[in-house]
Amino acid sequence: MSNNIVLFRDEIKGEILSILEFWGRYTYDKNLPGFTGFIDNFMNINKNANKGGILNSRILWTFSRAYNIFNDERYISIATHAFNFLKDYLYDSKYKGIYWVVDENLEPLDFNKHIYNQAFAIYALSEYYMATRNKIALDLAYEIFDKIEYNAFDNVNGGYFEFLDRKWNTITYIYGLESLPYMQKKIHNTHLHLLEAYNNFLKATRDTKVEKSLLHLVDILLNKMLRKEIFHFGAFFDSKFNLIDTTISYGHDIESSWLIWETAEIIGDNNLKNSIKDIIIKVADITFEEGIDNEFGGVYSEKYGNVLNDKKVWWVQSEAVIGFLNAFQLTGDRKYFDASINVWNFIKSKVIDNSDGYREWYNELTREGNPLTHMPKVDFWKCPYHNSRMCFEVLNRI
Repeated sequence: MSNNIVLFRDEIKGEILSILEFWGRYTYDKNLPGFTGFIDNFMNINKNANKGGILNSRILWTFSRAYNIFNDERYISIATHAFNFLKDYLYDSKYKGIYWVVDENLEPLDFNKHIYNQAFAIYALSEYYMATRNKIALDLAYEIFDKIEYNAFDNVNGGYFEFLDRKWNTITYIYGLESLPYMQKKIHNTHLHLLEAYNNFLKATRDTKVEKSLLHLVDILLNKMLRKEIFHFGAFFDSKFNLIDTTISYGHDIESSWLIWETAEIIGDNNLKNSIKDIIIKVADITFEEGIDNEFGGVYSEKYGNVLNDKKVWWVQSEAVIGFLNAFQLTGDRKYFDASINVWNFIKSKVIDNSDGYREWYNELTREGNPLTHMPKVDFWKCPYHNSRMCFEVLNRI
């Protein structure tokens, strides 16, 4: 096993350097602020693509984290490019918070405040602050945190609403999203990434207000959003946490397991760890039992009732590597370590695109591992965050 661990670590270190090289070389916009918003699977760049807050924040986090690990000035230079774009073009100086997206002329296209988007800004700004001690970054993170807590927090039922208008009033209608089933409802994914963001914010500040919000999020996730009869998290709920969608997301389940455990570790509360450990292991185990494709490798995407979406999505594989490794560390059960290695082997053989030395990951694949080439290498959601974080976590844990 020791040889496997050494090889695993060495391969992961090589992979993170390749990921950082790709994003630094091909997405850094040398002529305009920010980063290229769209590159298709065949490396055709759309220089006029919109530039999204999610992608920019994830790039900011990735290169800030890379600098904090490797102390390489190239990485903090790229992170600073992302930080400047966030504060100069994505920041709403009048009503505060971060815009969802700006167009090719760097004008905002969506003035509404999506809490998911604000969470990633806090996540990235916290990491950049820890890398640079730039007080502007910290002040922005605090400003967004206060806005979320004052305006998006549900004082009646707990948890957080997702959609607010530019002035931070809750809304029930957004043009283009009116057909979705979760308008102004409670979304598991938003709560999960608020947890993640506040984890990083607490590491940067050790602020007791942030810790209090984190404890609330753990309570909501485990006692309101976890379907304990099956140990899957629900996706969408009404304002009172009644389940309104039965989708099972294997990626979000396994990601939740290790992020919730990370919260307990950052807070440093042994009583909290003891109270949640068994639940965390059960969530990881149900993903192990149901989510792994034992025939073709990797982890399935989602399940809708009895209908399995058997595609292999790049970010799901990343989270499975971390989640199974975390379960191994908690239990010592070799099956989880082997699962983590097996998913990594699937990533190496199927998900990483080595053509022409580009070394970035395919977005989605068929069950058998054939890439869906209509899916882009870079877009609003396809970013360096999940796969780079997988690498950072493995290097940190081994």
